Amino acid sequence: MLGLPRGGAHDSPSRKLLNSFSAVSEEPGSCPLLVLGAATADIPPYAVALPRPGIPGQNARPSTYGATAQAVASVLAAGASGHSAEAVRAVPLSRVPDNGTNAERPAVQRTVRSRERRGSDWMRPAVAGVAVLAVLAVIAAGLSRVPGLGGTHHRIEPRPVSRATDTWCPRVGTGERVGLTDGSDGCELAHGLYAPELRSLEARLGRQNADVDRSKPYRTLVFFAPLSVGSTSRRTVPTGFQMLRGALLAQDQVNHLNLKSQMPIRLLVANAGEYFTYGSHGGLNTRNDSHVDVAHMIVRRIHRDHIAGVIGLTQSRPESLQAAIELDAQGVTVLGTGVSGQPMVEGDSPVSYFQLSAPDERVARVMASFARRSPRLAALAKAAPGHSAPAAVLVFDPHDAYFSVDLKTRFTRAYGSAGPVYPVPYGESSKDSRTAAVAAGVCALIRRTNGFVVYAGRSSVMYDLFYYLQSDKQCRTRQGRVAVLAESPAPGLVQHPETMPREFGSLSLFYNQFSLPDAKGPFATSFEESYDVSADSDGAAGYDAVRVFFRVMNDMLDTDPRFTPSAVVTYLQSTGVTDFVGESGIMTFGKGRKYPVNKEVDIREITADGSIVDDLTCGAVDVKAAPVTRWGPSGTFICPEDD
Repeated sequence: MLGLPRGGAHDSPSRKLLNSFSAVSEEPGSCPLLVLGAATADIPPYAVALPRPGIPGQNARPSTYGATAQAVASVLAAGASGHSAEAVRAVPLSRVPDNGTNAERPAVQRTVRSRERRGSDWMRPAVAGVAVLAVLAVIAAGLSRVPGLGGTHHRIEPRPVSRATDTWCPRVGTGERVGLTDGSDGCELAHGLYAPELRSLEARLGRQNADVDRSKPYRTLVFFAPLSVGSTSRRTVPTGFQMLRGALLAQDQVNHLNLKSQMPIRLLVANAGEYFTYGSHGGLNTRNDSHVDVAHMIVRRIHRDHIAGVIGLTQSRPESLQAAIELDAQGVTVLGTGVSGQPMVEGDSPVSYFQLSAPDERVARVMASFARRSPRLAALAKAAPGHSAPAAVLVFDPHDAYFSVDLKTRFTRAYGSAGPVYPVPYGESSKDSRTAAVAAGVCALIRRTNGFVVYAGRSSVMYDLFYYLQSDKQCRTRQGRVAVLAESPAPGLVQHPETMPREFGSLSLFYNQFSLPDAKGPFATSFEESYDVSADSDGAAGYDAVRVFFRVMNDMLDTDPRFTPSAVVTYLQSTGVTDFVGESGIMTFGKGRKYPVNKEVDIREITADGSIVDDLTCGAVDVKAAPVTRWGPSGTFICPEDD
């Protein structure tokens, strides 16, 4: 045990020690420790109130100890038994003096007895506390972690639900909190490098849900995606953030409509954790070795929260498809956004799964057509000898079968004999030393073939590769910039295109999008006013997903006002959605079709001065017109269409 004289202001030595102890406790294998001291200033923002005591049973015996002592004991016991526990606790105490101050007691009882270390000591909780008007307790047992410091928190208040965090948003081995929140239930899912961004979205979620009158009929949608990164992860911001922003904007707008008949929408946010690891369990998910299963949490909340469906996923992975399978078993519709892997809509794909984005087969054919014929890409690469198009240095992740390998296979087939393809393995698990070697190999191939790069990897590790490409001598000294054609670009580069010439001046990025929101239209204007970031196709997809459900639910109100989640599946299978005018394009799907017919696909370019040029648009763009079937100067080239 370590005794602090007080836990004062933020910059006081004792407070700094407590903050440091909390941060160190994030590391696995932290030593058990009890730290006590007096709170003489603001309680640390990462402190959480004790759970409220439960109602005693009819035959329960009266306890010798007070309710506070029992609550502290239950928290310690939970941590010691390996259960997920809050990292920091605040315990209000009475102002009545006890039997001695911390200055008096050592003078009358100096003897401190210790015992030998035991092999089971690692199971004991590590606790930090501050007491007088409040006592703080830090529990760092097993895999529990301390939430990120430095975020904006309000003063702690007692939670209305006992141990809600253990049930609905447990902390996992990566330090993340995964699970569900409505924005006001004490479940803060923000963790890692981008915690402040998610924290602000959770606050907005809580405010908007508070405006929904739950005494009248309503339905809940669940935005389900990876929304955090692990404590040691340096991956880029999850693409789900933009989609969540779009979903929140749509919820706010539709709930403020005054239609004759409409279903109010409540929104829950579900974090599946980095790589969607904790979004499902068993089956196709072989990564999750814990007992956490966020899809199962959603299932448990179907009746309590009147859940009508799930939107998001945002990633094509076995783990996300397994989540859709688990939800399908309970008749819950999943509407994917930003999902393109062909396995998501074929094979094991459940009947209740649909998506708003085009699958890899269509995307790969559009990208291959662009690579063969684009005058702008041709200005940066030369046709290979004996071929009509430049060589493609195709960067892919050999361990990512649902997205990267799938896209590689389909692009190679679509590119055909137009130009040679040189596959280069690179993935999410690549370490810095390996990334440098990959970049050197890519630059050597580009220098030798005068070709271009096809990036079929994940957006989360694009920035890493770009850094090493920019640092490589052969790429830096090449005459002209290196063209990179990407299916999934890093979100930061899309939202801040000026980053490309400033940090990666040797590269020129061409990237795929599923729509081009009108920069001066009401959606883009409202989006930027709400979040101070520009709208993109990801934000538009999240926005459209909520509005699709809103339209479907309103259509069902007349004939089935008490509709269940399975009724939504039936509607989409039998009636479907026709010519839905969305910010992410014109969409017709359902009735045996899991994704929109001839979904809009665009290719944009970030130029040498950081501006954006629209190089290609194909597909259903205008509800009043036929799908766009030609692209290029004066419509020279034919767009690939869905079979």
